[in-house]
Amino acid sequence: MDFYGITMKGGGILSQKEGPLRVFTAYNGGAAGALDSVDGNLLSDLDAAIVVTADKVYFYSLDADSAAGESPPDIIAPDNNPGDKRWILLQVHRAMYSP
Repeated sequence: MDFYGITMKGGGILSQKEGPLRVFTAYNGGAAGALDSVDGNLLSDLDAAIVVTADKVYFYSLDADSAAGESPPDIIAPDNNPGDKRWILLQVHRAMYSP
């Protein structure tokens, strides 16, 4: 059985949170379907998102008090009402599990 763990790029563990999982086709550009097109006022800490492009899949978690400078694809700021909210790229690790 394969087991997938997700950790934040800085090393922290992603917490499980109930809520919507948003799926996008681009991480920036501001157009419909882009991660940065969601108004920051509609986002909450630890919201989750997946960006699926033609050749890659990116996993993000929202950090409501990050305020980091935008640096795609690692850090994405909402185009409207970002405040300190930033989408942070996560690392996905794969391991084999045998009970």
